[in-house]
Amino acid sequence: MQFIKDTKMLLFIALPLLFSRMMDMAIFFVGFILIAKLGPTEFAASSLASTTYVAIMVIAMGIIYAMGIKMSQAYGEKNEEKIRGYFYSAILLSILLAIIGMAIIVLISNLLPYLGQRPVIIPIAKKAMEVFCIPMLPTLLTIVINQLVTVLLKPRIVFFTSIINAVLTIICFYSLMFGHFGMPALKIEGFGLSLLIGNIAVILITVIYVLQEQYFKKFHLFKFTNIRKQLIPQMIDIIRLGFPMGIQFGAEIMALAVTTFLIGTFGEESLIAAQVAQQIIVIALVVPFTLSEATSILIGQEVGKKNIMAIKSYGFSSQAITLLILTVVSFIFIIYPRVLTGIYLDLNNPKTASIIALSTTFLYVAAITQLFDGLRNVTAGALRALNDSIYPMYTGIFAIWFLGLPIGILLAFYERLGPIGFPIGATIGLLVGSVVLFVRFYNKAQKGFILSL
Repeated sequence: MQFIKDTKMLLFIALPLLFSRMMDMAIFFVGFILIAKLGPTEFAASSLASTTYVAIMVIAMGIIYAMGIKMSQAYGEKNEEKIRGYFYSAILLSILLAIIGMAIIVLISNLLPYLGQRPVIIPIAKKAMEVFCIPMLPTLLTIVINQLVTVLLKPRIVFFTSIINAVLTIICFYSLMFGHFGMPALKIEGFGLSLLIGNIAVILITVIYVLQEQYFKKFHLFKFTNIRKQLIPQMIDIIRLGFPMGIQFGAEIMALAVTTFLIGTFGEESLIAAQVAQQIIVIALVVPFTLSEATSILIGQEVGKKNIMAIKSYGFSSQAITLLILTVVSFIFIIYPRVLTGIYLDLNNPKTASIIALSTTFLYVAAITQLFDGLRNVTAGALRALNDSIYPMYTGIFAIWFLGLPIGILLAFYERLGPIGFPIGATIGLLVGSVVLFVRFYNKAQKGFILSL
């Protein structure tokens, strides 16, 4: 059965990427627990720096992910020269994006006195922002090297390097931040250096693996003939496809920040409840995000081969498997909401009862929301593989900023539903967005627009 074959290939690509994302989340989770031990001022300052860093990195990563799509199309064409060109173009682009990102962070750090921050937090936040510049380039290069091995259908190395990265980085956190194992106690600086060390280890191990593995020799990845002429044109190709992706990811992060701020106007309990639910939901949404990436890669390869039937098959199979997996997750949200919120809150403490009740309600709504968001993400991935990233960008911005958020504000403030109005509004927006993108992909697949790529 074709669906079973498609599912095996999708999971073959997606599972190592999923595990890698989970390890990245674990690294930051442990890192911020350790930063909290440095003191409340350091924690607040690092949170401010982290918010800035994540916003910039999300946009940069969105652009870099286009490299995987373009390379997968070249893989489908069996064009080794194009594969090499996109690889080195992505490295050059990573360097440029890192320079731009670091410049923005330094600029914002110097503007802190004018952004209404408390004087006591400004020098520490400035230092924290400078610290987050340290791992920026290695992080982007790690994405490039992971995209390379994944597109060339050797994603399991990503699984192993993500474990090494997590273990090494957390050990470095412990030693460099607090001065254990004979290391100096660098505090916040130790956090940035630890991320740097972990990412460099991933890059070195993966490069050594590629050099040693016989399979990669046929791609001549370290042959530099004719590369110079391709660098700029292929980098422009990546930017053309990836820039709308970066803008979309950035816009969605900003919408989440605005929603969090608006929920905060209902009081501290509402904010805590929303944050608890959001932490749980974000973990679940890593699944459709990685499936979307896997879909882009596999459809991209079939685009290179001009195999219309396989493009349709992977597109619809990825949508089906995403809905199947997220349906299971939705049942968990509905059946065990208190167990999930109990990870963050004391279920036996009467003072948290109202927060737990509201978090539970958020999870009930999320059980529906994530189905539409997952379908939207994976369909957007399929369209991007068809070189169509602008349409998903416009659809995403419209669904979230011009539909979901205004409806959420209307329900929360004017219909007096309170903070729960925001996820309901988001659900409506994401429903519309997922339907629009599904129709877009269906029409492209059915009418043969794929052949014009």
